[in-house]
Amino acid sequence: MKELLLHGTLLISAVLLMCPPISAQGHEKQQDELKWLSKILPETKERAWEKWLEETKEMPPDFDSLPSTPALPDPLLGAKGERIATPEAWARRHAELMDLFHYYVIGSVPPAPGNVRAVNVTSRDEGSVTIREMTLEFGPEYRATVAMELIIPKGDGPFPVFITQDNHRRWALIAVSRGYIGCVYAGADSRDDTGAFIPIWPECDWTKLARRAWAASRCIDYLLTLPIVDSSKIAITGHSRNGKMSLMAAAMDERITAVISSSSGAGGSCSYRFFSEAQFGEGIELITRVFPDWLHPRLRFFAGRENKLPIDQHELIACIAPRACLISTAINDPVESVWAIEQTYYAAKPVFDLLGAKDALQIRYRDGAHETGSEDIESYVDWLDAEFGRGGSFTPSEPIYPTYAEWLQLAHEDINPLNFPASGMNDLLWTSDGK
Repeated sequence: MKELLLHGTLLISAVLLMCPPISAQGHEKQQDELKWLSKILPETKERAWEKWLEETKEMPPDFDSLPSTPALPDPLLGAKGERIATPEAWARRHAELMDLFHYYVIGSVPPAPGNVRAVNVTSRDEGSVTIREMTLEFGPEYRATVAMELIIPKGDGPFPVFITQDNHRRWALIAVSRGYIGCVYAGADSRDDTGAFIPIWPECDWTKLARRAWAASRCIDYLLTLPIVDSSKIAITGHSRNGKMSLMAAAMDERITAVISSSSGAGGSCSYRFFSEAQFGEGIELITRVFPDWLHPRLRFFAGRENKLPIDQHELIACIAPRACLISTAINDPVESVWAIEQTYYAAKPVFDLLGAKDALQIRYRDGAHETGSEDIESYVDWLDAEFGRGGSFTPSEPIYPTYAEWLQLAHEDINPLNFPASGMNDLLWTSDGK
């Protein structure tokens, strides 16, 4: 089975590698740390994090035992410091990283249920397409359900698939006009069937975005039973929080052959170490306070200690390699940092290179802010056509300014901040000539 599952033994081993056993003295230090965090961190929405602490008795990690890594961690450096140099070694590192992501960010998820079926199926023709609406049932006693709509072009197929969420149905219509099956499911704020999963799998501590990502995989379970589906061309897409979720889905399910993460920000294509609450940016503190059910509560321990976080978002993207991944960002998006996204891209790319997929990871820059227009979605489908070998061509938009790395090459600047005299707040009123 290609879908990646959470293996408890591997998870515990990975976490123990990062967090050595805690002594009695260390436990007392953790209690003091928790009291300090409770004082300095603002209360979360509906006291979600505080209630989780009370229920689980979870303690902060021993930060002194965790390595300090201010720069993005090297995904090709194993937990024991070994250099990952072959695809075989990467497979082991991939499992190690996914276990850490489940522990700190995603939460645990159940294995694939293996019993997905469609009920209440209706079908109607609308011009050049057939629309099928249905409810997928699965899990213990078929208690879990997800509403799904398929928009199928006329023809024999097999067709590539464009999966997206309820609030992006118009995206799917653009893809359908280009010869894709549009698959729209109830895994978004506008319509979400995944909250009902919680009592069905009480042993899982999965987050809202993890449940929605897992639900996308149940849609794939059903899609792969249809002869009109090209199983080698399955894409998942999403914008903003759905963009975060799409990356999770692609990292957890290898049957997804391409992912488009549009303006996904922190928890998506912006690494935590290089992003903050500037403007509307969602650093760890803000995102775990305002949206406490999106990501695992354990992540909040690292607010202000991003350098101690054992993983970062570039490694989630690296876990998608060698499959295709398009990161889309807007130059003036207030909830993103173009610079942070570029650093995420540079840090993840060596894994794609190692696996012989150097062009599978791309960035598309667009003008404007957080919104998207029809021309952006057309460009997303252009990229899919190129990746799926459908005769399309895609050229990422050039940034309106060079990246820092490109600027250095052009300007030949060699600036060492350590060569400048130290100065403080009281020096702000002094000019460079001492006046």
